[in-house]
Amino acid sequence: MRFEAEVEVLRHQVNQLTKENTRLRSIVGVIKRAVQEAPESVIPLHKEESTRDRLIRSLAISKGNRNKAAKIMGIARSSLYLAIKKYDLPRVRSGNNVSLS
Repeated sequence: MRFEAEVEVLRHQVNQLTKENTRLRSIVGVIKRAVQEAPESVIPLHKEESTRDRLIRSLAISKGNRNKAAKIMGIARSSLYLAIKKYDLPRVRSGNNVSLS
């Protein structure tokens, strides 16, 4: 009877480890998908860099594509539009050259 009890304890532990392994695989999958879906280059805001400069740089990297620029900055597209209006930046069509000056 003791042997059967030990086998049952081991069986329970294996089941717990299997469940934990499944959870870890799920978490790894979520992380991998997040990395794949992340913008190609997220632009950090440096202390000496103004929001306006970061906005201009994001638009330059995205070649004027406002949707991509918003993703690069990590903000909503509507927030990007408001920032463009706030800093009175010219509207640049996607694909046009964007000057950083």
